[in-house]
Amino acid sequence: MLDSDETPLLSVPTDHDLIYQRYSPAQKRLLVAIVSLCGLIAPFISGTFLPSIPRIAAELQTTGAMISYAVSLSVLAAFVGPLIGTTYAAYCMFLVLFDG
Repeated sequence: MLDSDETPLLSVPTDHDLIYQRYSPAQKRLLVAIVSLCGLIAPFISGTFLPSIPRIAAELQTTGAMISYAVSLSVLAAFVGPLIGTTYAAYCMFLVLFDG
């Protein structure tokens, strides 16, 4: 066989391929696990406070509806915050990749 028959067609990695080789497979799994666990924080917050709303309301001398409102706002912020952060991060990445 000729040498040209044994060499791969795409032997030189492109810049696009190098981005995905930046982290090892173990590091990629760790990052996915961390992000996944962070995604579980908001449901955990609401599930933790829900049964204790009457007691918290009694200790803070307020109504259960007010405590429920505060917990709902924190859960809403936990869900909306990443949407805003993702948009901002994508914009910054666009500037770094295509403008700089």
